[in-house]
Amino acid sequence: LEVGDVIALRAQAIFGSSTVGHREMFIKKIAGYLPVVGATKDFLHASRITTGQTGITANTVLLLNQKDDGSNIPYSTSTGIITLSAGKTYKLTAMLQHEGGVGATYLNYGFYNNTTSSFFGFYCTSESLSSASNWGDAGGASAVITPTVTTQVVLKCIGVGGSTGTMRTGYSYLYV
Repeated sequence: LEVGDVIALRAQAIFGSSTVGHREMFIKKIAGYLPVVGATKDFLHASRITTGQTGITANTVLLLNQKDDGSNIPYSTSTGIITLSAGKTYKLTAMLQHEGGVGATYLNYGFYNNTTSSFFGFYCTSESLSSASNWGDAGGASAVITPTVTTQVVLKCIGVGGSTGTMRTGYSYLYV
């Protein structure tokens, strides 16, 4: 047997033999590794650089303005749209930090499916300790999705505590 082999196990007790209650285990190899044809590992890593995004209110699309090299999932840094292919399973994770002293004490955000017009997955609240000049923690939103059609997804603000929020540069990013 080799690592990755698929096996079937059968255990039985043999009675009536010279060793009463003797137990045996039979192992049968069913298959080894199956070849993966045409599969690629898709990924996306985007982050917020240069300046923070200001004026964030409920339903604002949160923009990460740098798509890192090698990322092969379509992402628009100007609209925040992530395009996911049908039939693949994706795990999405976002970690954002907001500036608490610039109008909002917390920022709720999560993944929004533009194709079905609905939030999905687990949302996050990035909350600062006060409205003074400090930063909210970089909590994370996450979701898993297997679209049946090509699907457009964005990271969107659900709500803010206070007037408007500001996403901090350098500490906000997205993985798919």
